[in-house]
Amino acid sequence: MTKIAYPSRRGLANLDSGRYIDLEEEISNLPAYDPSKCPKGLIDLSGAVNKLMRDVMEEKIDSFAAQYAFGQAIDYGPVMGPPSESTGLSKAVARFVNHHFKPATAVKSTEILVTNGASSMIDLVAFNLCDRGEGIMVLTPTYMMFKHDLCARTGIEFIGVSASVDDQFSARYAPQLVKVLENAIVESQRNKILVRALLICNPCNPVGRCYSKTTLTYLAQLCGRHSMHLIADEIYAMSCFASSSPPGLDEFSSVLSLPADPGNNVLAENIHCIYGASKDFGAGGLRLGFFITRNELVWKVCRRLALFTWVTCFSTAYFEHFLSDESAIAGYLGLYQERLRARYVQTTDLLRKHGIPFVPANSGIFLLVKLTRWLEFFNSSNPEKSAEEQLCRYLAYSGGVFISMGELSHCEVPGWFRLTYTAYNTDVVLLAVDRLARSLAILEGLRTADGLFS
Repeated sequence: MTKIAYPSRRGLANLDSGRYIDLEEEISNLPAYDPSKCPKGLIDLSGAVNKLMRDVMEEKIDSFAAQYAFGQAIDYGPVMGPPSESTGLSKAVARFVNHHFKPATAVKSTEILVTNGASSMIDLVAFNLCDRGEGIMVLTPTYMMFKHDLCARTGIEFIGVSASVDDQFSARYAPQLVKVLENAIVESQRNKILVRALLICNPCNPVGRCYSKTTLTYLAQLCGRHSMHLIADEIYAMSCFASSSPPGLDEFSSVLSLPADPGNNVLAENIHCIYGASKDFGAGGLRLGFFITRNELVWKVCRRLALFTWVTCFSTAYFEHFLSDESAIAGYLGLYQERLRARYVQTTDLLRKHGIPFVPANSGIFLLVKLTRWLEFFNSSNPEKSAEEQLCRYLAYSGGVFISMGELSHCEVPGWFRLTYTAYNTDVVLLAVDRLARSLAILEGLRTADGLFS
C-alpha cells in the first residue's frame, strides 16, 4: 500500500518553535497601510526594519550599479565573495571595525569570516562551538529569533538567563549579574547540560541599551573561568545616539575593545563578534554577515561550512566599494545618528504625551513600551493565547498597528512590546503611536471605536 512520506522528527519539531514566524505571516495578510490607496491599513512596527537612510543608500547603490559589470553578478565567485585587485571585502570590514569599534588590538582581515547574513552566521557559529545537547546561555530579554537561529538545526540547548534592565547593562550591577550567570551554569550542570558559550546582544535588541565596558569585562572573565566562549551580536553597533533622558546611559563598547588579560581570565581567543550590513546600513537585502574571531581554530571550523552561507558577487562588490570610502562612511554615520536621535525624540515625546510608559534608550532602532496594565482586558487563562498575544492581535486587527510581543523576546514580565520607530517615515510612525494610544483608550472605555483608523 502506498503511503505519504513524512518529514523528519527534527523537522517537525521546528513547526512548534516558529511562533513569531507564523504570527507574522498571518498578520501580513491584512491590507498594508498606504496614505492614498489604503489609509486605514495596517502599520507594521514589529520587525527591526531600518529605513532612516533609505534615500542615501539608494543613491549610493544606484551610482555603483551604473558602473558595475553585471555579467560578474551571475558568477559563483569564491565562497566569501569575489576578491578585489586592491583590497577585498574582509580588508574593508577590518578597516571599518578598527576605526569604529576601537578594538584593543587591530583586527586583521584573516580574522573575519563573511556569510550571507547574521542569522546564518549564528547557526554556523552555534554548530561549530557546541555539540548536540550542550548549551548556550543568552541574557534576556533579547533578540526574539536567537533561540530559533541557535537551536533549529544544531540540537543545542537555549539557556535564557533573565536580568532586569539595570542589572543587565550597568557597571554598578556587574557583580550581581555575574552571580546570576554563575547560578545558571550550576543549574545547567544539574540538568546535565554543559554550557559552552554566553551570547549577548550589544546594543541590546529589544531594550536599546549598551553594556558598559566594565560589565563586558566581568562577562569575559566569567567565560574565561569556565572555558566558555563570549559571543557578542553587535549588529546595531553604529545605531547609537546621545540620550538626555535619563543622562548617563552607557555608550557602545565592543567586546573587541577588551584587552587580553589571561591572568584575570580575559582571553582574546574566547571572544567573538558578529556584525552585518542589515541594521546600521538598512541593507538586509545584501545578505552580508561578518564573524570576527582571534581564535584560529574556530575560524577554520566555521570556514569549512561557509559553503552553506555563500555570499553573492554583487553584494560583496558593492559593500566593499561602500566601506572603502572612509569620508563617505563618516558622513553617512553622522547623518544617520542625527536622524536616529531625532526620530527617537519625536517618538518618545508622543509616547509621553499619551501616557504610554517605555524604557529610555540610546541605541538600536526600537523601544520597549510597557502595556502591562492593559492586559487586564483580556482572558489570562486562555490556554492557547496569552493575554499578551490577545492584546497584540487586538492592536493589529482593530487598531491598525502591529508591534512585537515581549514574550517572544523572553521578557520575564508580561506586557512589554517592542516598537520599531525606523520602519516608516516620521508621519507614519507617529500615526502608529496615535493609533496605539487610541486603541488602549478604547479598552478603558474612554472613547468609542469611531475614527479608530483616522
